[in-house]
Amino acid sequence: MNNTEIIKRLSELFEEAIIMLPDDDILSYVEENPNREFDKHIMYIRRLNTTAKSEMQQSLKAKAKEILESLINEIGKNQFVEDLLAQPKYQKLAPQLFSKFERITEQDKEEMLKDRRFMDLVRELKEDLKNEGNS
Repeated sequence: MNNTEIIKRLSELFEEAIIMLPDDDILSYVEENPNREFDKHIMYIRRLNTTAKSEMQQSLKAKAKEILESLINEIGKNQFVEDLLAQPKYQKLAPQLFSKFERITEQDKEEMLKDRRFMDLVRELKEDLKNEGNS
């Protein structure tokens, strides 16, 4: 046997030696057999995951804010709000959203509807950014 064949055979043996278990089996084994050294590493990984999720959320928030600010700057604040108010899906919500309020003026209803539409837009932008990040 030459060196190439020896290396190839060793590689095959290493591959056979690697135990392939599903993640659920490994997790159940770890939960059933606690180990201090291993637990330190798991806690570290959990902290890293939490930090990464937090940073991703901050990034999404900053990106949504940036997009909204650029839209408002591009279109103009009044025109931006008027464009939102012109959408039929928001006009249908107006009577349902504010029907429980007593002694509310039409201007108050309009302002509340603008706020609601703005929050819906922010939510949609956030979803779009989240979907964009997942792909």
